[in-house]
Amino acid sequence: SSALEKMRMLNTGSSAWGVRPRMAIYAKGGELQRSVELIKPSGPLNNPVFTDEFKFGRVPTLWIGRDRILQESEAIMDYFEDLQPEPSLRPKDIFEKATMRMLIGLADGSVLRHLTVLFANRNPRTRDPVACDKALVGLNDGYDRLEYFLAGPRYAVANMLTQADCTIVPALWLTLDFLP
Repeated sequence: SSALEKMRMLNTGSSAWGVRPRMAIYAKGGELQRSVELIKPSGPLNNPVFTDEFKFGRVPTLWIGRDRILQESEAIMDYFEDLQPEPSLRPKDIFEKATMRMLIGLADGSVLRHLTVLFANRNPRTRDPVACDKALVGLNDGYDRLEYFLAGPRYAVANMLTQADCTIVPALWLTLDFLP
């Protein structure tokens, strides 16, 4: 196979969104892993000097060659999957593929959405207790929904590593790391 175009990806070890495509890179390995350089921010993502180089200060951001940019972890994982189809991180069965997408949506909309509220309220002096209580209820509901739809003890769906696992594992890690 021909060499892939060089890519750079802005990533941090603490971003649940940045961990997703990084997991996909490691799972796919091979030429993809050799082609992506991971870049750790040297300062705050909202620093104007920093955002001049890294548009919008978003993790993850993927530069493909010199002038093509992708953001959003799902889009980046899809790009990697299409770029290097094997090993696949998408089930072949259409129902399992739809279930994978549903689990990704649940992790984003029913878990990570509430974690971001809790993260924004981590300072006890400025904490909004009502927002935190609502977020905790939503987080519990989100994990109940995820647990209901998970296929088995090793993988989220299809008895194989999928993009759903690359989404759910960082959400679990962030929850365990953040909550007491």
